[in-house]
Amino acid sequence: MRTITVLGNNSGRNAGDNAILGNLLEDFSQVRQDLHFRVPTLNAAFVRENFGRYNVEALGQMPWNLAVKNFGLPLYRAMTNTDMILITDNILFDRQLNNPLVNYLRAISLFAPFSRKKAIPIVFYNASIGPIDTPPGKRALQKVMDASRLVIARDENTRDLIHTLRLSHPEIVIHADCALNTAPPSHEIQ
Repeated sequence: MRTITVLGNNSGRNAGDNAILGNLLEDFSQVRQDLHFRVPTLNAAFVRENFGRYNVEALGQMPWNLAVKNFGLPLYRAMTNTDMILITDNILFDRQLNNPLVNYLRAISLFAPFSRKKAIPIVFYNASIGPIDTPPGKRALQKVMDASRLVIARDENTRDLIHTLRLSHPEIVIHADCALNTAPPSHEIQ
């Protein structure tokens, strides 16, 4: 069984984010049946109830899980005990960089070197990046890029930002947002 950690806004509060996670799980599961997905989330019940048909493990990120939203033991374990990490959505920006209630970049950049040391690849999947307006934000993003093997972006602005910041980076590929693959509801639901 291969484990894939999926990092994104997976709390159920945004339909686009829900579509990204659902389509990612569906797309990967159609190709391989030996995948186990770990999804750090503020709302583990939402992930279990809505995506439980996949081999998905929702990792709570609440204080009783030893976390302050995206900073804490669940994210560290998810990033260091997996076969691959997928970064989705637009979670890497430097606004309120040191506030784990708002910002994912700081926590991911702190744990990315541990992933790299353990040869766990980080892949940007259906991701956007930015804004990155500060030197600490640029350094944090570089740490994530240093541990990454591939950037699959959903927009050209991400590629342009990486080049403008002069970050060293892996291959960058531009593809359509996987949320576009969402199947319409059946007639019974409508």
